[in-house]
Amino acid sequence: IELHCCSATAGVVSLSNNCEKERFEVLKPVKRRKRGLYICLNASHLSYSIQAALIKTGVAEQDLPRIVTNEVTSQTRAQLYDDGGCLIITSRILVVDLLTKVLPANRIAGL
Repeated sequence: IELHCCSATAGVVSLSNNCEKERFEVLKPVKRRKRGLYICLNASHLSYSIQAALIKTGVAEQDLPRIVTNEVTSQTRAQLYDDGGCLIITSRILVVDLLTKVLPANRIAGL
């Protein structure tokens, strides 16, 4: 799969297949930061394609979005949330972690 578009507005990053190709560059600055946690919801089926596309644009491997699956323990997820950066996660895991307070809602900088 090839990603064709990315646009960011007010801390929100969105991906789609029907925008201008050159706007994909917006994802580059979304790196791991202590201050901000960016969540890409329900894109697990595209996670490796997203990572490959970012690598092609020059994003370092340590700055790639991290993939959170049901195999990642809640303790490990809590550490990932605390580290910040961009996570690819399912809505189910996100809701469970918000309800069980593994993830404080105020840590989320963008969806």
